[in-house]
Amino acid sequence: MAGPAVPEAGRSAPDRRRRRPVHAGHKARELVGWQILTDALPTRFAQALAAAIKEAEPKARRVSLPGATIHDQAELDGWLGKVRAEIEKALTEGPVIL
Repeated sequence: MAGPAVPEAGRSAPDRRRRRPVHAGHKARELVGWQILTDALPTRFAQALAAAIKEAEPKARRVSLPGATIHDQAELDGWLGKVRAEIEKALTEGPVIL
C-alpha cells in the first residue's frame, strides 16, 4: 500500500480537503454562455492567424541613399545605377525602407 504523496521540490501537496470535482467548473456556465464562447471562436482564430502572419513577415531594413551633387544627365544615370544596385542587393534580404 502506498504511503502519503510526497510533493516535488518547490511544490506543495494538493489540498485534499477540497472535494469539488475538477470538472465542476463546466456546470457553473450555462448553455448560453457556452454558445457565446463557441460563437467567438472563429473571430479568435482569425485574430490569432493575423497575428501569426504579421509576426512571420520579414522585418523591413532601412537603406540610406548616398548623397551626391549631380551636374548632368550622365552623373544622374551613374548615381541612379549605383543606388539601384544597393537597393536590389538589400531586397534579396527582405523589404527595404528608403
